[in-house]
Amino acid sequence: MKRGLKSQQSSFTKLKTEQEAATRASFRVALEIAKRGKPFTYGEMIKECIIAVAEEMCPEKVNLLKTVSMSANTVARKHH
Repeated sequence: MKRGLKSQQSSFTKLKTEQEAATRASFRVALEIAKRGKPFTYGEMIKECIIAVAEEMCPEKVNLLKTVSMSANTVARKHH
């Protein structure tokens, strides 16, 4: 039972860390878009490019990268 609890806690910690990394990545992309004065819709195109690169170079990371939110609404909210 103790081993099961530790395993569960480890899974939650990993998930939290991945979610935090996805949020930081999203913010960094939003910041770069804003610094260049580009439309926030660029975030969606950038995400598609990141996914395409990951599919070729590190397919095991594709699902993780898909969790990074880069919709125009998300990018606009992070910029303001």
